[in-house]
Amino acid sequence: MVNPDGVIFGNYRTNLMGYDLNRKWDVYDKDQAFPEVTCVKQLISELNKERRVRAIIDLHGHSKK
Repeated sequence: MVNPDGVIFGNYRTNLMGYDLNRKWDVYDKDQAFPEVTCVKQLISELNKERRVRAIIDLHGHSKK
């Protein structure tokens, strides 16, 4: 889960600052406004050094389904 701080308060798509993290993956984050995205990108980069990452799958859950 990339958005635990938002989900705990009932936000399904946004973090506590009100940003939809799904729309921030291509944003360069020099000010660390989206630390969740930055950390996941760093994790993927580190994993890619050990073993080639062939795919990234973005799964979503919905409260009504």
